[in-house]
Amino acid sequence: MGRNSSLSSALISSIISEQKPLLRAEKKRHLGQSEQSSIKKLLFNAWNSETVARMNSRFDSDVRFITNQWKPIQTYYAIYFLLAAIHLVFDSKRRDQHSVTLQFATNSISGKLVRPWCCRYNFETRECFGFPWHTPPRLSAGWNLANQEPYAFLANFYRTTGSLKRHDKWSEQKGRRHPPPHPRAGRRIQQSDVPGGYISIWNALGRMRKWVNYKEAAALLEGQRLMSQPHIDEFDEALNSILTGSAAVLECYLSVLVESEMRAFYQEYRQMMGQFACSEFLERYDVIFSQQS
Repeated sequence: MGRNSSLSSALISSIISEQKPLLRAEKKRHLGQSEQSSIKKLLFNAWNSETVARMNSRFDSDVRFITNQWKPIQTYYAIYFLLAAIHLVFDSKRRDQHSVTLQFATNSISGKLVRPWCCRYNFETRECFGFPWHTPPRLSAGWNLANQEPYAFLANFYRTTGSLKRHDKWSEQKGRRHPPPHPRAGRRIQQSDVPGGYISIWNALGRMRKWVNYKEAAALLEGQRLMSQPHIDEFDEALNSILTGSAAVLECYLSVLVESEMRAFYQEYRQMMGQFACSEFLERYDVIFSQQS
């Protein structure tokens, strides 16, 4: 948490050095030709999305207050496609659906990652995993606007994300009744009947995508227009931090699972992009494979 937006090679190296010991039990995976082709497509989509997301930082603030609206979505997709590639390594018949991949990432790989990517919250039991404490501290109203301790903020953001996730799932079943042999068979499904499950950073990013793309796009654009330059820059840089750190841990994981394929895909993309390859992508490549050799 709170890592500087311009993550240097040294800091990326630190993240990856912390990550490696957590992956020692992981076995290398064999990919068939079909899986290799699918994973390559997902990775190229991830890296293209990252390139587009980072182009935003090149604009002046008077343009970025508009282009910042799309930055969270491109950041999400750059990370989502990496998660989808990992999902495909483990399950070649996976359903190509956002909610399925995000839940796989939360339940199956989050615990193998460094903080804060390992942090999870159980919406039903209010238990915290990977946090400094077992249950989140209670915060007063307005906590989301205050300068909170980072992990306290994160846990409460996961709590509200779980509430929204449950509401969305319930909305899909609104008006339906419990089927037999449910104890409440024949009665309407209530929101309290729908579980929120485990929540992680991946669910939070999915929430961000929905919020920007479908629900509050106009509010974000209006808010950006009213912001001063430091806040416009901070918004952009915070998303750069999330993207760089998340890509580092996920690409490190992939390089352990399918090292030779990752080397080949990295090199092909690097050659294809030439001078347009973003520096953060090149730094991650150099750090991950210098530590592999």
